[in-house]
Amino acid sequence: MRPNIQLPGPIPASRFRDPFTVQWAAGSEVPVGDNLVPSVIFLTGDVPPHSDRPAFTARYEVIGGVVRCTDFGFWSERPEQSVRLREVEWVRLQWDHLREEALSACMLEPGPDGSWVMPADRQKMRTRARALQKPPRSNRSLKDPLHLAKVAKVYKDHPTKGTEAVMEAFGVSRSMAQRYVKAAREASPPLVEDRRRNRLSVKED
Repeated sequence: MRPNIQLPGPIPASRFRDPFTVQWAAGSEVPVGDNLVPSVIFLTGDVPPHSDRPAFTARYEVIGGVVRCTDFGFWSERPEQSVRLREVEWVRLQWDHLREEALSACMLEPGPDGSWVMPADRQKMRTRARALQKPPRSNRSLKDPLHLAKVAKVYKDHPTKGTEAVMEAFGVSRSMAQRYVKAAREASPPLVEDRRRNRLSVKED
């Protein structure tokens, strides 16, 4: 039997991404990292490649600034069907990917004019969603010489958009990537140069 999905808020929204359907309540978004994410998200889909097999529904909620799966279940229009081990194993292997699909379908990012927008770049949003799935790193990373050396290398390898490169390389939000770069810049000796200061110097010359 198809589950009864209750969405908070007055404006239901959905997006179909074969083989998944993502549903959320537009206007219920809350801050998570540098993005806005609906407070409750439902992901429904089939376990491939057996379209005649039971489907699944996952419920994700933002709790304490972290997106968590709070409910998961299989369902079928045919009461005689049962869930097999292969379907459970597929879900286990795809667990992180499922949450990534749910988040990337409905999360918002800051636009150039200060408004919140839903980017059309699907791969970009998957990268952002992957970063939100990871638990926040402790402040120890900001003092680890080996970690800061890796940050410095990624930053130096990208003369422009270095912060964005650090975001993707380490799967973190923009604010955390900026903290990494700042820590590498303030290390003794400095591991990266202050590009903002260099740009000012060029203008003055």
